[in-house]
Amino acid sequence: MPVCIIQQAGQAVVAAPDDMLGDTGKVESGLRGHARRVTQDLGIAYRTSPRLAVDAGCSELHESEPAPVRPASFAKETWMKQYGLTLERISAFTDGVFAVIITILVIDLHAPDVATWAALAQEWPTAISYAVSYLFVAIAWLNGHYLLSHATRVTSKLIWSNFAHLFSVSLLPFVTAWMSKTRLGAVAVCLYAIVFVLVNASYFALFMEAVDTVGEELVSGPTKRLMRMRAVLTLLIFAGAAALALWFPIAGFCVVTLTLLTYLHPSSTQVIPRGS
Repeated sequence: MPVCIIQQAGQAVVAAPDDMLGDTGKVESGLRGHARRVTQDLGIAYRTSPRLAVDAGCSELHESEPAPVRPASFAKETWMKQYGLTLERISAFTDGVFAVIITILVIDLHAPDVATWAALAQEWPTAISYAVSYLFVAIAWLNGHYLLSHATRVTSKLIWSNFAHLFSVSLLPFVTAWMSKTRLGAVAVCLYAIVFVLVNASYFALFMEAVDTVGEELVSGPTKRLMRMRAVLTLLIFAGAAALALWFPIAGFCVVTLTLLTYLHPSSTQVIPRGS
């Protein structure tokens, strides 16, 4: 006389066969007995899935619906959403940091003490350092937002890659001011190029997490390869410019500036908004 025990939504429901339905006491005791024997035989195996059908007359355990398998990162993503760590919030925080960096660059500009064109011309290291650094901040902001626009979810790697990118960019006002005061001194220009290396390395890490992991319906495979190749090549060029600046600071500075121009356009692929 088989009895089925079905667990659904965390509750066990026992269904009695038709020949027991006429006697309430018989049904009650029979169900308790069958349920107890099934529980003893199978332990709590039927609780391991959201839905199990158990036939007490057989020794087979039939699973009618498999339990959902969640990725290991599900708990982290849930925690991030719970505390408001969304892509929009990360993007807004990034905008604020870039605004502060540009403000510091402007504050470091100092007017000449004498009101003559000759005195102003003497400040050419300050002018050119500020112009290139401002362009650099604009390009870093544009490329950073391009990467974040392709991200589909917030992950720990994405957050810390973005923080590393912001940290490296935040070093720019210091090295710009030093380069200006030393009038493009060799060590100052070398450090300036090293900052570009750090920014490019953190950009590459952000690219790997935000763009390289998305499907080709958002960014094509050839575009990913071109962006990856550009990041690696420019990283090597910036490193070479840092070494060159120790002997020829003006030449090293020019190499940095020209290499920076390759990032004027983030990519030839049109940005596809999230959720489209």
